[in-house]
Amino acid sequence: MSDYTCRPYRGFGVHVRVHENAALSFNGLEPRFTVTWYLHAGAHFLPQNVIASYSERLAFACPDEAVAYGQRRAHTFVDCAFVVSKE
Repeated sequence: MSDYTCRPYRGFGVHVRVHENAALSFNGLEPRFTVTWYLHAGAHFLPQNVIASYSERLAFACPDEAVAYGQRRAHTFVDCAFVVSKE
């Protein structure tokens, strides 16, 4: 398990956690990476500051892909959940 702290997005902290798993393929067991992303308030990622989190169901071939996907999904969540109507 690896943790990544991403740049804040629209006032929320973004934290991504990547888990390594083994997946059976034609070549035998190969590593696959799953991701959980967290939005938090405050400057540091602490369990009591978490506003939202989600474990994505996809598996990635490398950890960098998992981190990038988790970060994009967290940004999308912020954009959709905290949008303010101009009416």
